[in-house]
Amino acid sequence: MSAAGSNIVSRGAGGMRSPKKVSTCLVAGALAVGCSEHGYHHHVGWHDYFDTVDKLHVADSALVRLLEQRDSPRADLWRVPGLGSGAWLSSPSAGARAADAMMGLPPDVGNVPYWPSWVSILGAKAGLTVYGATDFAYVVRAYGNDGPWPDSIITAPPSWRQARRPRRGEFENASVSELRAYFSSFSVITSLAAVSEDVLIVSHGRLVDVSDDLAGRLDQMVGSRRTSPGMSAVSEKVNVYVNGRRLITDAPAPGELLGSGPGRVVFGRRIAGRTGYPGSCTPA
Repeated sequence: MSAAGSNIVSRGAGGMRSPKKVSTCLVAGALAVGCSEHGYHHHVGWHDYFDTVDKLHVADSALVRLLEQRDSPRADLWRVPGLGSGAWLSSPSAGARAADAMMGLPPDVGNVPYWPSWVSILGAKAGLTVYGATDFAYVVRAYGNDGPWPDSIITAPPSWRQARRPRRGEFENASVSELRAYFSSFSVITSLAAVSEDVLIVSHGRLVDVSDDLAGRLDQMVGSRRTSPGMSAVSEKVNVYVNGRRLITDAPAPGELLGSGPGRVVFGRRIAGRTGYPGSCTPA
């Protein structure tokens, strides 16, 4: 029995599912020749600052093993064999642990009814700098060796839809459909990646229903996590900041962020019409 596959793409600088065949493209990106602020315009896109360096097509069976390795509680660093130079990457869960240790649950989220049980902490670390956020609010805090920085990223990009603050007791007897309607009404931050201490990538998107078959589970693994039954966070836009200033605004997301390292970021996305072979990783 064959499995659906995945593509792994690297960018520099900056069971069976039938009948439809789906694959996942893992995209790794690195910073292109520096990120100067003179290019700040809303129309500036991802490829103005990031270059694709390589690609891999990976079977779902191999992808599952890679993601299990990435998300191991003991694994702060991981890598994809055959992708670029095999550079070590920091996992999103490692960034979230660092952010939780520095930031915890901020009061602007912790004091809202229901949110403490629903939100996730996200983070990214580069050198001595840690960035932290929750998924329900577009606020990114930065921490250095000497504690929190005075300025935070608090201005949301134009496509962001802020979550409404529930009333106390509002969802006490809510049905699953009522909860899903609420969760579908706002944007969520899906990931943070720091490719240097000064360059931060923030992905955001929305919560969508996911299926229970193999492809649906992989979409949820490649896509983000969610505590709500049957829903997963899917990235739609990326914004890039240099020293806190937004250089790239609402660019289409290359995929779901899988990991990052100095000058490099790896994304994964599901692609229809591609097939792979169980246990194999081959260049595209």
